[in-house]
Amino acid sequence: MFATHDSLNVLPVQRDFLKNTIVGLINRTIIRDFVIHTTLPFTANSHAFKQVMNLFKIVENKHGTTADLLNFIACEQQQPLAYRFVDQDSMEDSRYYEQIIYQDKVIPTRNNSWHDYFNGLIWILYPSTKGLLNQLHWQDIEPKGHQRRTPRRDRMTHFDECGMILLTDSPNLHAALSAHDWSNLFIARRDDWFNRIIPLHFGHANLEMLCQPFIGLTAKAYVLNMPTLTKMCAEDINGALPSIDIALSEALIKEGVFEKKGQLRPLPLLGIPGWHNEAQDATFYANADYFMPLKPRL
Repeated sequence: MFATHDSLNVLPVQRDFLKNTIVGLINRTIIRDFVIHTTLPFTANSHAFKQVMNLFKIVENKHGTTADLLNFIACEQQQPLAYRFVDQDSMEDSRYYEQIIYQDKVIPTRNNSWHDYFNGLIWILYPSTKGLLNQLHWQDIEPKGHQRRTPRRDRMTHFDECGMILLTDSPNLHAALSAHDWSNLFIARRDDWFNRIIPLHFGHANLEMLCQPFIGLTAKAYVLNMPTLTKMCAEDINGALPSIDIALSEALIKEGVFEKKGQLRPLPLLGIPGWHNEAQDATFYANADYFMPLKPRL
């Protein structure tokens, strides 16, 4: 069989919260007992899945492999997807995962896998950006093979697995995020979320882990400062996503996001207003083991 997805990297937390992180990762296997594709585990926070829930509804009462259902969802979209999903168990291919996608426009997909299902949904929502990442991966793989990973591939994998887009009309958001100014982001600007600061999932591993959320769950955030798109998205997220996809793919290249480290910033996902199942009060946000202050430069 061909090589599967790159390994997942989650930012570590300190002391006793390391235990919660490990437990959360172990519990990823538990969520597979739920009905893949149509219902979320009871532990999931529905607000965190708003971006993809309309895609869930398309396959209600449908049957087939995960690849079949993703192909069905893709066909229901206004813009046809240039790729198709194929059940991984039906494939015998020694080529690397990214190579198969690039050369055949085929996405190998494991059956009954939340991870692969969410990956497919992100392909449907962001075909231009996902296609760009695949092209860049292959540019690095082709001359050297997949055994020697480049730093650029590591950064792309972080974004592909754990990426979060912060669409905004605020010129100060990037500075606050870079400074780890969590009180500004999550408390002072709480009312700006979902109208002036719109969190958009890109990392499919984030979605999988949000099915069984745990303290320590952290995204790699990219700030996309575009006032017109922010207004469009606040009014109609589904209608705005095709334009966001194009703008994102162009911005990632123009700004050289994957060419050097430090372009993506950590974002504690459970700090986003409404995305935590428990109280988001002052005590919660004061937890410096999760909402870590910026480390001073040595």
